[in-house]
Amino acid sequence: MDKSILKKYRITPTGRYSFSRIPSSLPVPHLIELQKRSYREFLQMELLPDERKNIGLQAVFNQIFPIIDYRNICQLEFIDYTIGTWACLCEHLKGLEHLRATCKECGERMILDPNEGPDATCSKCGTLNEDVYTICPKCQTTVQLRHRYTDLECKERGATY
Repeated sequence: MDKSILKKYRITPTGRYSFSRIPSSLPVPHLIELQKRSYREFLQMELLPDERKNIGLQAVFNQIFPIIDYRNICQLEFIDYTIGTWACLCEHLKGLEHLRATCKECGERMILDPNEGPDATCSKCGTLNEDVYTICPKCQTTVQLRHRYTDLECKERGATY
């Protein structure tokens, strides 16, 4: 493209040329993050069954179940669901229960994020709780979502990650 033509148009903060006549004052939302948040809310996979809200997959199961046969002899009930395997590296500790702690000040149940460090702040009272993470005595790691295959193995197999 001719450089004289490009001089008429402005460069956006992302380094792209904007061919619009009217400047935009609204920022563009991060669309991938919007999709990810919606997916997390639908699955609620990082929550224990008693912590889940009646939205998304939980709501679908609650609407469908119980399933009763036409003669009212058999009934299939929904108890709960889990998605993925939550474990430490050596799989000695298993389950999301290891990513929960009780606040020392108010007794509130806290959801822990192992990426934030060994301390956790209570969302209810704001108290800093120190060293509340359960660390595996064998591999010295916390519980995290374990994938069946790594992203490289999925690329080799042609599978989704």
